[in-house]
Amino acid sequence: MVEFGGTAAVSGDLEQAREQLHAISRRVAEAAYAAPRPEASGWHGLAAWAYQRSLEQLARELEVAQQLLRSATDLTDAALYEVGEHA
Repeated sequence: MVEFGGTAAVSGDLEQAREQLHAISRRVAEAAYAAPRPEASGWHGLAAWAYQRSLEQLARELEVAQQLLRSATDLTDAALYEVGEHA
């Protein structure tokens, strides 16, 4: 049988990680909300095209970041559950 010494310490570390993930998730969501909108540019021609592509890339990267943070939070929750089950 596996000995789970220090379960409280592991649980505390996981709780802290979850809090940090939630804080980072809020910051990324705020960044996505505050990102400039394409229609507000005033750019024309090649500059407008470059601006549009940059904003699209930014939106994609922020969405990926949000997905990865949700996944990390879910996995942290699962780890907390498992640690609690073996306490």
